Amino acid sequence: MSDINDKDQQYGLYFSDMIGDHIRPDVESDWQFTEVGIDPMLTPPYLLLLLADKRGKCHIYDPAKNYAVIFASDNYETAKLWLLEDEYEPIVGRLSLEDLLV
Repeated sequence: MSDINDKDQQYGLYFSDMIGDHIRPDVESDWQFTEVGIDPMLTPPYLLLLLADKRGKCHIYDPAKNYAVIFASDNYETAKLWLLEDEYEPIVGRLSLEDLLV
């Protein structure tokens, strides 16, 4: 266990490879809310992430493709319609930045 550094010990686990992903670092941190769309017809169900910024622009990310942007629009309605046309259903609930800061 001598190859484990202090940071690894801090978290109590050691992984030789990265085990998680984050939305691309070049995405601005001015997001307002996020929603999840699900394609329930697939097994396991497929998820997409809709992220809206404070200017109203929306990006849809595919977590299975390293959070690549697969659709972008200037407004929420267009992004929502795109998900619905591709038969993605919204998961009830929305996570907003304000909710996290409270």
